[in-house]
Order: sequence, then C-alpha cells, then structure tokens
Amino acid sequence: MNWPALLLTFGSLFAVACGRSSMMDSSALTQPTELAPGQTAQVGSLRITFTGVTGDSRCPVDVVCVWEGDAVVRLSLRQSSGDPETRELHTADGRAVTFGGFSIALVRLDPAPRSTQPIPPASYRLVVRVSPES
Repeated sequence: MNWPALLLTFGSLFAVACGRSSMMDSSALTQPTELAPGQTAQVGSLRITFTGVTGDSRCPVDVVCVWEGDAVVRLSLRQSSGDPETRELHTADGRAVTFGGFSIALVRLDPAPRSTQPIPPASYRLVVRVSPES
C-alpha cells in the first residue's frame, strides 16, 4: 500500500470538506462563487447565504421537454450593518437580484436533474456572480 499517496489524498479530501462547512471569502467581485445549501460567502460588505432550492421543475437531462423548466433558489442577503433579507433567483429567466449596491446573478445550479433520481436538498450547488449594481 502506498501510504504517502493515501495520506496526501486523505489530507486533500479533509481540507475540501472543512472548507465547505465554513464561510467562504470571495473578495473579488465578478468571480463566480459556488455555495452549498447553508453556506455563506462574504463579498465586500455583502454576506450571501444559499438557504436552499424551493422548487425545481427543470427538464431532466435524460428526457426531451417542450419547456426548459425552472428552479427557484432562495438566498439570504445581509450587509454588515443591516438585517438579512430574502431574495429568489430563477434558472429560467436569468434576471439578477439587487441588494445594497450589488447585483447577484445565478450562473448555474447543479446537479442537473434526472428523471430517475430525485436530487437530495444537500446535493445542490449554486454558482453566483456578484458585481456592483449598475
């Protein structure tokens, strides 16, 4: 057995797992940020928490659909000195939400649905892009 390789692999997995449970610091605006449900990213004075997916009717990748469907993603947004507010993003319309001088756009919601497998809520990953509001 190759113990150094095994320890390196375990250490890498441990670092990734620990990073998922803590707050991410995404200080660079416009860089895509990936969040798991319950995870928070700090972008400047803005805290974004991905609270979950409230509905997912996206067309499964293994089915031919007439309409692409839509998934609704719920975010909790907070500036350093204010109360949190809830906003929703939709995969179907591509519109960003604004809050405190920032624009938050949905880049991607993973995983893509399959007709034979429901997506466990904890398995979702949201990719958002934060930019100054224009």
